[in-house]
Amino acid sequence: MDINSKIDRWSDRLNPIVVKELRQTVRSGALLTALSSSTGVVMACLLVQLAQYGSNIALDRPIGRELFMLLVQVLFAFCVIVIPLNAAHRLFRERDLHNYDLFFVSPLTAPQIIRGKLISSGYEAFLFFVICAPFLLLTSLFRGVDVTTILVCLLFGFVLVIAATQVAIFVGCLNLHRAVKSILGIMALGVTVPACLAIFYGVSTTVSRNGALHAMEMIVSGGGIALVLIIGSVIAVLHGL
Repeated sequence: MDINSKIDRWSDRLNPIVVKELRQTVRSGALLTALSSSTGVVMACLLVQLAQYGSNIALDRPIGRELFMLLVQVLFAFCVIVIPLNAAHRLFRERDLHNYDLFFVSPLTAPQIIRGKLISSGYEAFLFFVICAPFLLLTSLFRGVDVTTILVCLLFGFVLVIAATQVAIFVGCLNLHRAVKSILGIMALGVTVPACLAIFYGVSTTVSRNGALHAMEMIVSGGGIALVLIIGSVIAVLHGL
């Protein structure tokens, strides 16, 4: 069996919803626009902040942690807003009266549809983090933050984006009137986004100040395991519902 046949057999095992969502996102140009926008914003923030510091300040004291906190907060805020909104918007349109019969015609089960949408959103979030990662890793050259700390913060931010996306998908699945669902979506956005931003800011600040290993010990001893269990429970319960 040649390599092309193996690739075709492997691709057939993929969730069709993942393929459909990613193909529609790429064809619409929304993904490319969002990726370009996030990269441009992160790069602009880096250049502006470096210009404000000046060469003398950059050489006198470590500014890597300050630069990293600025860039990672901008990137996370962009992802935690854009990706859940995109997932909810697509599901909202598919559950519209004109497209509602597609769910009944499809042989896929409801869990497969939900998992497919969550996986595709996770892939989009992964692209955002990977494309902006070089700018974040660059801050390690200015001292004050190491590569391990950067990767730990990115991993935690990715998990929070997945949790926010699951909330958005859950709201989009509710069988309610369009106006009621829109109000619930705004309320969920108003609660989920600030909560995720606050949690991510607290964890990333602790990790960047104390280093990845020491910060993990502090987080675990300070109730970090409970926080991780809560986030995991939110994803599992909403996914099951």
